[in-house]
Amino acid sequence: MPLAPRPALPSWIRTALLLGACLLPACQTRPLETPGNNTLSEIDSIGSNENSKVFVKPKTPEEIREAYTEYLNNAARDEETRLNALTRLAELEYSSGKSLLNDRSGAAGETAEAEETRLYRQRLERSIELLSTSLQDFPDAPGNDSLYYRLAKAQDQFGNYEGSIESLNALAEKYPKSRYYVEAQFRIAEDAFSRQDYSAAEYAYSEVILSPDNDVFYDKSLFKRGWARFKQQYYSDAIDDFIQAVLNQQFGAFESLSIAEKEQFNEFFRAIALSFSYQDDSEKLAEYFKSRPDFRYTYHTYRMIGELYLRQERFSDAVDTYRQFIEHFPESEDIPYAYLKVIETWKKAGFEKQIYQAIENFYVAFNPSSTYWVDQNENSKVNRAIRRAQREYLVLMATFYHNRYQANGKKNDLDNADKWYRRYLEFYQSYARKDNIFFLYGELLAETGRPAEALDYYEMAAFDNELILHKEAVYAAIVISDRLYASTSDKTYLDKNLSYAKRFAREYPGDARAHKTALYTAGQALRDKRYKTTIELADLAIAAGDGSGRTTVDELRASAYYRLNEFETAESIYQGLLQNTDGDRSKHQEYRDGLALSIYRQGENARKNNDLSQSIFHFERIANVAGKSKIAATGLYDAIALHMQARQWTRAIDSITRFQQLYPGHELDTDITRKLSIAYLNSDQGVKAAKEFEKLADMDSDREVKAAALWKAAELYEQKNQIPSAISAYGKYSSSYKKPYAQMLEAMHKVATLHRQQGSIERSHEWYGKIIQAEEKALNNVRTEQSRYIASLAYLTLARHEKSRFDRIQLSLPLKNSLRRKKAAMQNAVKLFGKASLNKNYEITTEATYSIARIYKDFSHSLLASDRPNNLNEDELDQYEILLEDQAFPFEDKSIEFFEINLSRIKDGLYNDWIQKSHQELIDLFPVRYARKPLQDEFIATMQ
Repeated sequence: MPLAPRPALPSWIRTALLLGACLLPACQTRPLETPGNNTLSEIDSIGSNENSKVFVKPKTPEEIREAYTEYLNNAARDEETRLNALTRLAELEYSSGKSLLNDRSGAAGETAEAEETRLYRQRLERSIELLSTSLQDFPDAPGNDSLYYRLAKAQDQFGNYEGSIESLNALAEKYPKSRYYVEAQFRIAEDAFSRQDYSAAEYAYSEVILSPDNDVFYDKSLFKRGWARFKQQYYSDAIDDFIQAVLNQQFGAFESLSIAEKEQFNEFFRAIALSFSYQDDSEKLAEYFKSRPDFRYTYHTYRMIGELYLRQERFSDAVDTYRQFIEHFPESEDIPYAYLKVIETWKKAGFEKQIYQAIENFYVAFNPSSTYWVDQNENSKVNRAIRRAQREYLVLMATFYHNRYQANGKKNDLDNADKWYRRYLEFYQSYARKDNIFFLYGELLAETGRPAEALDYYEMAAFDNELILHKEAVYAAIVISDRLYASTSDKTYLDKNLSYAKRFAREYPGDARAHKTALYTAGQALRDKRYKTTIELADLAIAAGDGSGRTTVDELRASAYYRLNEFETAESIYQGLLQNTDGDRSKHQEYRDGLALSIYRQGENARKNNDLSQSIFHFERIANVAGKSKIAATGLYDAIALHMQARQWTRAIDSITRFQQLYPGHELDTDITRKLSIAYLNSDQGVKAAKEFEKLADMDSDREVKAAALWKAAELYEQKNQIPSAISAYGKYSSSYKKPYAQMLEAMHKVATLHRQQGSIERSHEWYGKIIQAEEKALNNVRTEQSRYIASLAYLTLARHEKSRFDRIQLSLPLKNSLRRKKAAMQNAVKLFGKASLNKNYEITTEATYSIARIYKDFSHSLLASDRPNNLNEDELDQYEILLEDQAFPFEDKSIEFFEINLSRIKDGLYNDWIQKSHQELIDLFPVRYARKPLQDEFIATMQ
């Protein structure tokens, strides 16, 4: 409902809508006698009357209307029947116009519609004329109140609003007991209100309110009179009207109202609030409602006033309004809402200090241990709202002071943060995970030197049995438990630290902290002899890492596997460590000794199980893979002893020969010499022995023996420089024994190398091509570090050859042809060097990277140094030079990029000639930036 009525639309536009509602029963037509023998009412009759001599009976409304018109044209002015005819004809004109409007939907086109509108207004005007004439000619006739009412209605619909109000005023003045009196006064009041004549409007509304039979207009008149009084600054009287209007509606609970009812309800209370806000004395509000103890909407009134002040940004007035309600109506069930409104108002105002004081007041009044909750229904709507707000504001206050403490370190803020966290946990701990309070309070405790307590809260935040709920809390628990273990040596904390680290790395492998956490705790586990846990954490570190720190991870894994007697796995890891270690002699020796021990323990286990073949195999191969280790000589000696025990003379001779070659002057030399003499008595020598090994390889039923024999024959041929025979044996091995795959690839590598030694470069490259084909077809589960290394060597060798071809091609005229050949050679070489570096062998990768950079550099320089066409003038030559530079410089940029890639590997703690050369190239290109010696960080770790 609007605050003030708006002028009505022209009534002739809305006649179709208003006519039925506004039109009251027409005045009764009095059957007066006509001057002739017939009555006037007979004009309306239907049928035939052959004896009639005055009128022909009309059969349509138009004929009836024409008959009345004719009658009036002929009747004397003072005839009493003339009054009846005037009113009857006015009614007919009005009805005819109404019919025109009702039938408008059937009109065709705008022209027809305009014509119908013109006819309608013409008949409406005629009706007004007839009614006015009737009232003028017969001013005291009974029933004239009905004529005034109908005249006012017709004038309103015709658009003569002033005339309509004059007619209604005449009706009200002359006929105060008329049944139209209430409506006339209401419309007079509405007109006065629209003209802002609020005094006249108040009087007319009061007439409606005080009149009997005012049901239709009472409520609206009461509300509008309130506004009329408000406009005259009679605020107390306006409030009385507004309140009475609310009571008349009997709204019921606000939540149960329909949308339309809520809108009306709010309209009433906005008016009430506005009226109270204009009174100077705020205490009048409390006095007014204390005199109405049964009024159910007291708080709603206060709330509407508070919201009015809030919209006006009168924040203090709004808060005072709610505080007055709290003060004067302490028993109201709406008191909690008033407290919440105070907080909400200060929040909207942005007054920080007032907000937190209001929250403190709310907590004191309604915390779960306060007296408020005595005899309360905890599940009521208001009490549910209290609990929700208490929880929300406890979190707000705790985090506010926590943030302040982190910003300024003041003890007062620390104490407040701790207080509010404890308040929350006292009453709402079941929601603490949802509200992140466990974690936040743990943070506060950790920040203030209470790690044991902090760990408890981190654990509650992080876990629900085996389910991780909060990643940051898990990580915090890892850090805190490690700190506590370091300070107390209590292994309970170590248990937690290791357990949480495993769960964190397993659950969040993509987190940047997962790798470091798993790696660190793996070391902790190893130091505490928890070898399986060490391996588990080390594997998690690999899964979560990007390749960095892999050396440390493998050291931990190798050491743990060794101590678990899983020597084969330890061996494999040590092999990898050896292949990826350059420069650090102490580390190299450490890994070599670990590898040798792992193999030796396998030999010992095989000997305990009476598997002499495997035992010899393991003892012998120590010298192959770790010949300079401390245990290598012992292993080879044990292998010789087993050969002699098994009467394997040829193999014994070979082992003895190897021992003498590897370890001259050893303390076991005397015994070795004795064993060698016995072996010579029972075996052949040299090339003959090799041939026998070949025969053995063909005849023996044991595939492993056959393979070993063939391999040994090849080795012997190679040792005796019987290169064709060695090539044949290695070639036969590679075609006959695909497993182990690495050994097969080694045989192919031998063939390629031996061909190269003989100067058969083409045959050598053919075998390198076979190595590449085999590697590309091999499954991942058979590939080893060694096989990948051999494949990388194959790529590297072919790449070197292609680079040599690239280097030989000179850019000469015509440049197009020589440039095409040189560019093709460049692309082939770059592709091969790129593949050579895929297996990430450090030495090969750095050489390949350096070579690619040199190729790009050389290609750039070749372009700049190429022959220039002879037929160019000076300007053309300048343009030609510019074009060459445009082509050359991108390749020089690529060259720089690859030199820098090599140089960046220094951060891994490794350095070799290729990196040094790359550095030198960069110094030549950018002396200011790169003319500094790169620093290397030494990594020192001790095997546990």
